[in-house]
Amino acid sequence: MSPLVKRVCSALPSVLAWIFLFQATCAEDRTGRSYENDPGPTVSIDMSMGKPPCVGLGCKIAECPPTGSDTVVYGKVTAPNGIDPIREAIVYVPSSGTPEEFPGEVSCEVCNSPVGGVPVTQTITAIDGTFELRRVPVTDGTPIVIQKGRWRKMTRIKVEKCERQALSAEDARLPKAQNEGGIPRMAVAVGNWDAIECVLRGVGLSDREFTAPNGGGAVHLYNNRADGDGAPGAVSVRELLTDLKKMKQYNLIFLNCSDDTNSATLLTDPKVKKNLVDYVAAGGRMYVTDWSYDFIGQPPEFAPYICFNDNKPCTDLTPHGRFSATGLGRTGSVNPLWAEIEQGHQGGRNLAAWMSMLPDPSPGGKVKVVDDVGSWVLMRQTAQDQTKYPSTTWLWGTIKGERRPVTVTFDYPAQNACGKVLYATYHTREHNESGLFPAYCPKTKLIAQEQVLEYLIFEISSCIGPIG
Repeated sequence: MSPLVKRVCSALPSVLAWIFLFQATCAEDRTGRSYENDPGPTVSIDMSMGKPPCVGLGCKIAECPPTGSDTVVYGKVTAPNGIDPIREAIVYVPSSGTPEEFPGEVSCEVCNSPVGGVPVTQTITAIDGTFELRRVPVTDGTPIVIQKGRWRKMTRIKVEKCERQALSAEDARLPKAQNEGGIPRMAVAVGNWDAIECVLRGVGLSDREFTAPNGGGAVHLYNNRADGDGAPGAVSVRELLTDLKKMKQYNLIFLNCSDDTNSATLLTDPKVKKNLVDYVAAGGRMYVTDWSYDFIGQPPEFAPYICFNDNKPCTDLTPHGRFSATGLGRTGSVNPLWAEIEQGHQGGRNLAAWMSMLPDPSPGGKVKVVDDVGSWVLMRQTAQDQTKYPSTTWLWGTIKGERRPVTVTFDYPAQNACGKVLYATYHTREHNESGLFPAYCPKTKLIAQEQVLEYLIFEISSCIGPIG
């Protein structure tokens, strides 16, 4: 075949595509409306060899002189409170102009294919939340999306050609309420001591987002207390954990520390144990603290990841006895506990750097944990076989004369890391008083141990794998 024929044949698909698109864009429909003025996504054909046509807002990207210059939007992404920085949030412009809807249930949401539409330009934020988005489409209402897991907010701004402009602090914070953007659905088991729901409030979520399970809020409060105090509607956590379909409607489930009175029989139910495993395997995120440890210790699939301080050796990977780590002489605490951030892995170094740049910083990789409860459930160690049961220790603390992990996460299943589990020995602050949420929440800003858990909540609720 001659070189000329080869060149014609190789160009034929592009020529045919151009003819088809020309007919589609120039034809008139039966009503006489010309598609030339149709407001749908723009398509531009570049007949140069090897260069694909632009699509949608990708056709609005300006080429700026001199070569290498760009149209840039920059800013700093923060938590809903507008203060705490968010690292590795995705900032992008969707080609269609509107992000896709999130699935109705949990799923494996991988970072190299972010939910939200195909971006024409994207970047990620640094540890301090700052970003610089280059080659931004030039329009009077360019959509800028900020996203961390299922936290998502979109704002439209007028973008000036070949200029640098800032995204305002208000536009760059994650949403406080559902009318501002996407918030992951969360279920919280209101316990006797720990109060992670108050931390979510301190992160900046609006009070109207905390409702009974039949309410319209993003955060549903279930009861996990013998006296039923705290949760509006007093719906038992049993109703949640015995219904896998209901569980899968929540991206995060928080099982706060509570006594064993209300949930003592929950983990004798094989269905509950299976539901916990199936929920996480499907992509759910589960957060557990202190005396609620058996939600990790009793399901056989989770038991090998953490060895709690009970009456069986760590070589026994089967579930140990229920509440065996809460027995006399098995618990302990230090008040205050100066926990050390594990900096032997990149995640820990990121956490230490983030904690050091907060308005009330915790420098030097140390975190002051304050908790008056004298009976924490203790971990002895994570799995000895980290190849089969990998986990990440974030904080260590010396308690009862031994250096122990006090904050641990692990992915499940280990093979594809779809879901995530977080366990913390210590609490957030306790309920200050009785009554329904938020009456018992502390009246002051977040303290260091709560900021660690804030950071990890955003981390475990994020997408899976490297971004990009």
